[in-house]
Amino acid sequence: MANSLNQAWLVGLVCAVSGAPVWVLLARWVPVWLEHSLGCLASPVPVALCRTVRRLDIALILAWCLISLCVAHSWGLSKAGVAAFILCGGLLSLAHIDLQTGLLPDILTLSWMWLGMLFQLSGGWISLADSVAGAALGYCLFWVIFSLYKWKTGREAMGYGDFKLSAALGAWLGVQAIPSLMLYASLAGGLTGLFLQAYCRLPVRMAIPFGPFLAVAGILILFCDYAPFR
Repeated sequence: MANSLNQAWLVGLVCAVSGAPVWVLLARWVPVWLEHSLGCLASPVPVALCRTVRRLDIALILAWCLISLCVAHSWGLSKAGVAAFILCGGLLSLAHIDLQTGLLPDILTLSWMWLGMLFQLSGGWISLADSVAGAALGYCLFWVIFSLYKWKTGREAMGYGDFKLSAALGAWLGVQAIPSLMLYASLAGGLTGLFLQAYCRLPVRMAIPFGPFLAVAGILILFCDYAPFR
């Protein structure tokens, strides 16, 4: 048992060291690819947040290193551990890309959704039916909130990429995780918005990417609900 645990920690350390540059490169390359493909970024980060965004590479590396060690400790050398690495790495990269560009690329969000379903099909954390229901509820619930808010205010509270990211999280975490996901992400987004308005003097109606809050909420739910050692 001790030998297996030591091997798991070694794997976590290797993933932390070798994986961090990979996710940073991905987070750097995808915005450039989007800019060349679309001609411009859909919603560039406001000038007031540029300094913060430039420091995100360091934050991404530190977060990945911490998560790698936590995954290794929780799941060890197992299929579930590999899946947790894939999910968390993708969420960190998507959060970084959304902060840089205001976009969540379909090629990543939909790929992670299908990976989640394939993992559950192979005997993951939940049943395939629960995974499909989670993806459907994640997309539809956020679409309904988006539609009601736009009908009431005439403004868009989130983008379509957020719907697909919530669907991907539903595929990985199941239908029962969607209410918690919505609650945690909304609370984190609201508190962050208030903080930025108070201390960074940002405009009251300035759009803040919602993807990072969904990503953080998804990682929290993963460790709180599915980690075997908690």
